[in-house]
Amino acid sequence: EELGAVDDPRVVPLLLALFDRGEPELRKAALASLARHRKYLSPKTLLAELESPKSDSHARMRALKLLETVGGPEIVAAVIRVLSDSDLPVRATAAMVLARLGEGSVVPRLETMVSDPVNERIVGHLERALEILREGLDAADERR
Repeated sequence: EELGAVDDPRVVPLLLALFDRGEPELRKAALASLARHRKYLSPKTLLAELESPKSDSHARMRALKLLETVGGPEIVAAVIRVLSDSDLPVRATAAMVLARLGEGSVVPRLETMVSDPVNERIVGHLERALEILREGLDAADERR
């Protein structure tokens, strides 16, 4: 946690190493710290990793989680494209990233994906993403 409080680009490789090899709690803390250091992450490199045909599913899921910390329209557009990935775990990760980013525009697409038998193994993830998005939309409606 203290490492994440240091505003220095030299901590990013250390945080990435913790994210890549740490225990679940450590990975979560590293990701939170990386979100605070997003200005030092390279969206271009992460997008290339996400979209490269040479990247395996683990590399694409890693890129998705790191891109979530960056956010922005270009990132959202790339993550939406990944909802069509051939690997189900990558699709599930993309759905959860979009949910955490609050991208309500994908609700109809996720609803369609839930009813598609091809996605049977990831329905739980898709339903959770929809739940998060609907909660966010409901909260936004209540503030109006």
